[in-house]
Amino acid sequence: MQIELHLPQSLLHQVGDLVLKGFSEQIAQCIRKTDTFGRWGGEEFVIICPQSDQQQTKVLAEKLRTRILEYKFEGLDQISASFGVASYQVSRQYQGTTTVLAEASGLSETQIELFTEDDKLNFEF
Repeated sequence: MQIELHLPQSLLHQVGDLVLKGFSEQIAQCIRKTDTFGRWGGEEFVIICPQSDQQQTKVLAEKLRTRILEYKFEGLDQISASFGVASYQVSRQYQGTTTVLAEASGLSETQIELFTEDDKLNFEF
């Protein structure tokens, strides 16, 4: 799963570290010990859920999306995030999460998109 935070650029330098800390704490409380969470770069993050199928990971994404929307981050009223979910069965699946993350970011600031089997058929690796 890839996550992209949507933060107001005007406040990013003032409260960015506090928001990233609060965000990371919220994620850590929701994932299992078998899951791996890390910063991918900038305001993008990745969670690897090796013991989950795509539907289970989507449920986790929804739980995280809701938690992020409800959490009161220090210095901000609210932040939003987009999520890209793909199953880990193809070695180049990261490209699929990048594709659906771009779609989710374009649709809304709080959106979850799945990379499905149909997408694999239409996606060139």
